[in-house]
Amino acid sequence: SLPKAAEAEIVLLTTDVESALSVAFESGGDSEIAEHSLESALLGMSVGIQMGFDLDNTRTLGVSGCLQNLGAAELPAELRFPTTRELTRAEKLEIQKVPKRTLDVLEKVRGIPNIVRTIVYQVHERPDGSGYPRGLRGRAIHLFARTLHVSSCYCEMTKTPAQQPAFIPYAAMQQLLNLGKVNKLDRDVLRSFLRVTSLFPLGSFVKLSDQSVAQVLRSKGDHYTQPVVLRIKDSAGEPVDADQDENLIDLTQSDLPIIEALAAA
Repeated sequence: SLPKAAEAEIVLLTTDVESALSVAFESGGDSEIAEHSLESALLGMSVGIQMGFDLDNTRTLGVSGCLQNLGAAELPAELRFPTTRELTRAEKLEIQKVPKRTLDVLEKVRGIPNIVRTIVYQVHERPDGSGYPRGLRGRAIHLFARTLHVSSCYCEMTKTPAQQPAFIPYAAMQQLLNLGKVNKLDRDVLRSFLRVTSLFPLGSFVKLSDQSVAQVLRSKGDHYTQPVVLRIKDSAGEPVDADQDENLIDLTQSDLPIIEALAAA
């Protein structure tokens, strides 16, 4: 859960983010890309605040996130989001052109800071050098680009494009952790991402050890597996009164561990 001051900062930032989003809609012409960019921008901003970014830097992160995939509008629909099928060499080359195409779009927009151009150009790079367009490694990639890459990966995994089913939030987090282990995601950013979302992200459903079902309300910092949850069904599967205090459970103060992540309640 973000501190109240941080939540207030995000509210203040939305003016700039919405301005950037309007550029994304108008220049890219694709609402799906723009909406995905907004989701990853807002999540990236939350992570940035967790990492100690000040107001100006968090705003820069949000604006960059909204503009990061403008060049993807020129891709065929089947290439705009990840797919499980093996891509051809020609398709991979088309995807790798997205950062340059994004820069080309931004050249037509007045007032875009150079740092934003750097971030959107590098947002698809990976710490192990397997990203694109230049195969940069580690700290040669701007911290803001590394931050947005993590949030963007999560949003892509939990989205449901026509080509593949989406991961449930818990499974997406597991995938991110696996990518971090092999240095495809920045591990410091990933730790902050976990502090913001927990291993069981906001809104996801879980089964507790007493067989009741609950929904995750907020994270508990470094207690990645012990978020605050709201019980919505008892052990027999019957709905419970969510207004009862006993159903709001801080798992760091409870002897009821999560035993399973659920796709739905």
